[in-house]
Amino acid sequence: MVLVFIHIGNNLPPYTWDAIKQARKYFDGDIYLVTPDGENNNHVIPVTVTELSTHSVVRDGVSANFLGQNFWGWTQDRMFYLEVLMDTYNLKDVLHIENDNLIYSNPEDYLSILQSNCGNKVGMTRCGNSETSAGIVYVKNSKVLSKLNRITIEHYRLGKKALADHIGTNCINEMRLYVHFRREHPELIHHLPTLPEHPGFKDFNSVFDPASYGQYLGGTHSEPGINWAGRHHYIGVEILEKRIMPIFKDGKPYLKYGEKQCPINNLHIHSKDLKRWM
Repeated sequence: MVLVFIHIGNNLPPYTWDAIKQARKYFDGDIYLVTPDGENNNHVIPVTVTELSTHSVVRDGVSANFLGQNFWGWTQDRMFYLEVLMDTYNLKDVLHIENDNLIYSNPEDYLSILQSNCGNKVGMTRCGNSETSAGIVYVKNSKVLSKLNRITIEHYRLGKKALADHIGTNCINEMRLYVHFRREHPELIHHLPTLPEHPGFKDFNSVFDPASYGQYLGGTHSEPGINWAGRHHYIGVEILEKRIMPIFKDGKPYLKYGEKQCPINNLHIHSKDLKRWM
């Protein structure tokens, strides 16, 4: 198993090193970091964006992606770079972690469960009816991700108006697209459990954070430190209805539900104040 962090735009956010430091606390395997300048702090295997950019997958994906050189464009493009990285370095069982995510256990401890639950699908987390999060992503091998990326490129080549009409929204980003893809191509994406009632929870005995747990505990990027929950998120509804409650104790997050509690495997820290939750 390997972990992968990717940053395509300029100026690697400093909190990326916090996420990597946290990952290294639990995981002693290879950690790849893809950046424009190949930054390295001896905890990672550095790879430059340029090294991967000449591959046809990246060229086709980036040229088709009309979202441009901005946050939403880069969040989509990273999946093309991830496929090429995996293919180039023959990486298997990859856990791709967004730079504002913290993990709280060794993912190798639940690797066999990821393998059996996801099979030949890309493992992601579902925020709500309209959003699937790629904050933490499991990929068995590059061929699995290639299928998803080919469908993505085909959709972007429709053009903005035709794609908006096709998926039923003018808000086009990878979160909205992956929800649509799972409906249209259920063989592509598997949703990891984010609530105790979700399929797979009994296998993991833990949940993953698509965004909602981190937003409740740490706030959002616009209101850091202020608990936030939204009804457009499955987890948000459960928190607001007081059926569950995320807590943080002894340096780790847990989910309280009824008289029980379970670990939360990761926190998606939208406030970007990762140090507070390490």
